[in-house]
This record gives sequence, structure tokens and C-alpha cells, in this order.
Amino acid sequence: SNKPFQIIPSTQFVEQISPASGDGNEDGNKIPITITIPENTGGVRTAEITVKTEFQEKSFTITQDGIIIEPKNEEEKTNQLNGMGGEKNIEINSSVEWKVEVPAEFKEWLSAEADGNNLTLKAGYNNLFITRVGHVLLYPKSNVPGFEGVPVEVRQPRNMWADGAEDIDPETGYATIRSNAQNRYVPNFSYGKGKIVWNFESVNMPAGTDGFLYLNGDTWHWNGAANGAGWIQIRIYPQDSTTKSSFKLHYDWTAEEFTLEESMNDIKTIELDTKVDPEDATNVTFSINGKVYYSGKKHNAFDLDGHKGVIFYSGFSGPFSPECTIVFKSLDYEVYE
Repeated sequence: SNKPFQIIPSTQFVEQISPASGDGNEDGNKIPITITIPENTGGVRTAEITVKTEFQEKSFTITQDGIIIEPKNEEEKTNQLNGMGGEKNIEINSSVEWKVEVPAEFKEWLSAEADGNNLTLKAGYNNLFITRVGHVLLYPKSNVPGFEGVPVEVRQPRNMWADGAEDIDPETGYATIRSNAQNRYVPNFSYGKGKIVWNFESVNMPAGTDGFLYLNGDTWHWNGAANGAGWIQIRIYPQDSTTKSSFKLHYDWTAEEFTLEESMNDIKTIELDTKVDPEDATNVTFSINGKVYYSGKKHNAFDLDGHKGVIFYSGFSGPFSPECTIVFKSLDYEVYE
């Protein structure tokens, strides 16, 4: 430098610089600079030093080796697991014995195990209407002060798709559909013996609407389903509607009619529970906000040869006025063996 200069470190481990400043020289000859870096007992770390004059500056990056704990394959720093739940094994490169921790905010659905140089990631069923994203953290087994856990990301897609238009709240992940068209959700799984629960933030159906909430469990997807056996239809009309609400399991084509006892706008959960008893009959329980509206036995359509369950269309079957909205929070599903 032929000008006065100073050297500015970006972080503490590169701050021992000699000289940290100088006057330069008229010929611009090189001036030796020594940077003394302490031993690194943590992970690989980087820093910058910036040399500044009155009119110019130049930065240099310094990288110091340290403890290595990372996926062997770079692409496995981010991992996608099946939305219905699943697991994945990842090989870990490490210079020390290591362990894995799951942050508290992800423990409800994500777990992990360390075994030798293997990391196993496990995720449960994703009940949200958005892709679920979390991570685990890799640490040395022995305590290393200041070591920041190495993140391994897990992404899990949602288990439904929108047949029509939807609005997703980026803050809550809640999903809204409107009755200005046939807007509805379709799960990626078929429902048979098990429990399915729709959880709502709100159901808004103004007085006088000609609309209704429609949960239509269709069988047309599957070859071999006997004459629509097991087809489930749930139609829920507001209290002031002249049409009765109904629950129908299409094997004997009998509709169980009922009148909603609470306001449509107070609906928070709708649950359908289907079991099979030893007498080869399906025990079906249908409830709204925990109140049972139907419980009884139907022919066990779900055990017929070729029947693989039903695909539920959840939402609006067509345009209704005045406009109605449904805000979904989550869709729970439990399979019975």
C-alpha cells in the first residue's frame, strides 16, 4: 500500500492481527501481515478481514478446519419424507463421536436416531394443509462450548390437493375455500377402516344461503368396487335450511337424515369412525363437535373384494350464494388394521 491503511476483522477469532494498521510507503511495496488464529475446538468456521484505505477496500476470507459432522452426500442436508409418514437413513461423515437432537417445536411429528455413522429420520402423518418443514441438529457427544448444532432439514408435503381455488394463510397455514365455484379438497389417501377428522378454524354460511358443507367419499377411482359399495356422503345444511342434513353410506342406499343442533358457523370438528366387528358388519360413528349424529352397523362394504376405500371430496359441490367460506386447520387420519 502507498496509503495509510487499517485492517478490520469480522469476528473475534481473527482479531490478532499484526500490524493492524500502517502508513504504507511511497513505492507501494508489500507489507507483511501476520494473523494469529487460536486452536479451533468447534466446527469449521470462516471469517473475513477487510483492508481499508481512504478510497479503497479489499476483503479476504479465512477458513479454519474444525469438528466435522455432516451428511456424506451434500443433497441430504435437505430431505423429503412421505406426507403419510415414513423414515430415511442418512450416512454421516464425522471426525468425532456425535449425537442428534430434535428441537422441541418439531418433536410432535419428527424423531431421529443416531447409530454409528447412520442417522435415521422419522416423520408421522402430516395433517396440515401446507408442506411441513423442520430440522434436527447434530452435535459432538462430548460437550464442546460454543459448538452450534449442524442442521439437517426435513420437509414433508401435505396429504391433499385443491380441486379448485384456495387461499393459504402464510402465518397459520390455514386453508380457505369459497363457494363461488366447486372448490374442494381431495386427500392423497383412500379412507377405509379408520378415523378421519376434519378440523375447522371457521365455517361461514350466511343466513338464507342455498349452500351446504359437502363431504363426499367417492369410490369411482377404484376398479372392482361393487356398485358404489362404501360410498359415503355427508351433507350439512344450516339450521334455517328447508333441506335436512344427511349421512349416507351407499350399500343399502339409506340416508340417515338429521337437523344440525348448533349453528353451522360453530362447527369446529367433523369426525367419521369406521370399525369392523366379528359379525362382518361395519360399525360407523359420525359426529360433529363431539356430538354423535349417527352410530350403527352397515354391511361391511370396506372388506369387499376389490374395494380399496373411498376418496373424500371436502368443501363445496358448486357455486352458492351468498358466498360461503370454509377455513380448514387440519385433517387427521388414523388407520385401523
